[in-house]
Amino acid sequence: ARHPDFHVTIKTKAAAHYLDYVQNIYLQSQTRALANLVITNFANAATLISNSAVVIGFDSTVLAEALAAGRPIIRPDFRQYAADSSWDFLAGFEGLVNYVKSYDDLEQMLLELARLKMDQRQREEFLTKLIGGTDGQASVRAEQEIIETINDFR
Repeated sequence: ARHPDFHVTIKTKAAAHYLDYVQNIYLQSQTRALANLVITNFANAATLISNSAVVIGFDSTVLAEALAAGRPIIRPDFRQYAADSSWDFLAGFEGLVNYVKSYDDLEQMLLELARLKMDQRQREEFLTKLIGGTDGQASVRAEQEIIETINDFR
C-alpha cells in the first residue's frame, strides 16, 4: 500500500455477488492484506459519507448523497467513451465533479483534498433539481403532491 494513512472503504450493493466481485478483484491483485481497506456490502452509506473526507464513485446515487452532505466527489472520467451524456446524471454540473483519468490523478487529488472543487451554486441547483430543494421540506411537498393527485382523481 502506497498510502497506509488513507482509510478506504469500498461499499458494494447488498447482494452477495456484488461483494464477491470486488473481493475477487482484490484477492487477485494483492499478495498481502491491507489493514486500511474494508470491503463491505452492509455498512450504512449515510454513516460512511458523513465520516468521509471524499466520496469516490461512478453512476451511483451515493454521489448525490455525498453532495447533499457537503462532501466532495471524485469520479472516473469515462466521458470520452460515451456518444452522449444521457447516462450522466451529473452532466451540466461539472463544477461538482472531480474527474480522474488515471491512478496518478486520483492519488494527487487525495493528497490535496483541500483543492477539490464543489461549486456551491451548482450544488444548490443540482440538489434542487434532484430533490426539490435543501430546505428540509421534501416530505411536505411530497404530501401536498399526493393529496393533489388524490383530489384530481376524485
